[in-house]
Amino acid sequence: MKRNVIKTHALFVFCAIAGILLVLAAKRFLVSSRLPWYDEMKDAALLMEGCSWIIREKREELGYPVTRMYDPNATGFIGEELTSITTTLGNIEAKRSVALAGFAALMTRLYREAGLASGDTIVISASGSFPGAFIASLCAAKVMKLRVIAGLSLGASNWGANIPGFTILDMYSHLEDRFSVEAAVVSLGGSKDTGNDFGLELIEGGREQMIEKMYSSGLPFILEADFSAAVKARMNFYESHAGPGGIKAFINIGGADVNIGLGVWSLELQPGINRPGKNTRLSIERSLTDGGCISAFLAKGLPVIHILNIKTLATAYGMAFDPFPPPEIGSEEMYFQNESSRQKIVFLAASVFYIFIFAGTVLLMRKEKRFANNQAKLPRP
Repeated sequence: MKRNVIKTHALFVFCAIAGILLVLAAKRFLVSSRLPWYDEMKDAALLMEGCSWIIREKREELGYPVTRMYDPNATGFIGEELTSITTTLGNIEAKRSVALAGFAALMTRLYREAGLASGDTIVISASGSFPGAFIASLCAAKVMKLRVIAGLSLGASNWGANIPGFTILDMYSHLEDRFSVEAAVVSLGGSKDTGNDFGLELIEGGREQMIEKMYSSGLPFILEADFSAAVKARMNFYESHAGPGGIKAFINIGGADVNIGLGVWSLELQPGINRPGKNTRLSIERSLTDGGCISAFLAKGLPVIHILNIKTLATAYGMAFDPFPPPEIGSEEMYFQNESSRQKIVFLAASVFYIFIFAGTVLLMRKEKRFANNQAKLPRP
């Protein structure tokens, strides 16, 4: 009889182990379930990795070596704390995160989830605050064969592209031949797109330097004293190069006034994909006098991909935030099925696990009860 009890306990242990193995198998199965755009995402990341090498080499040639203390992964996209073109405070961890190859993969996923397809025209407008994100967005567009219209503003928060001799425009110029940008326009950026806040009132001369850089760039530029005129000039430029298919999406990178506007309505925007909705549209209507390009594109019924609040964005999509060293390309959660799918499958596996445990417990109790009854029926000495 004692042997029977041992067997029932062994059965119970077997059920528990089987349930645990089932949960682990479900997780492993999920991890191997790649997104349909997995290969595109990897290609974009690899292209971004190559761009980072070029940027790092150009910096060295121009006398702006990478400081490993601030840029441990040596991306080349991290600037300085304070310069003559610094506009606001910035988060260095966020800037390092978007400078990694994986951010190009995330941009590819965002483009796909926004419904973009090969041949579509998009506008990518970036301040100098997140140069890594700008180049990553171009890498994703290149892989997907999107038609790009670009808008750049030269001002940058600290740790962004705020080196006067190595701005976001300079970075783009060094990589221009690797991308197929239909047209690009440049402006000062900063407060109301005027550059009046360059240097944070601590270092002078940045605005004049950037005006000279715009003149000598060979690109169309916008230099308006009035904020509404600056927004209108941008929109006119984008629409004049839209092509017969029109613009399909607007990508904003950073917090340039000309893009996010001057009103508090922009706080409604979420990092990632924003689609026109009733509440957002009402906010746009109230802010036509101080709205930026984002409000204008949402009012046209177009999706906006908003690249700001990087930690929130990274968490939502399963991208590593400020890692050292960077994860292997293609290994992060953002390349695989979304979190809701993970929860459903793991919940199902856990449910089956507990059914195993419950069934094993019931069998054990029945066997022990039967054993006790048999013992009770035996004649007593």
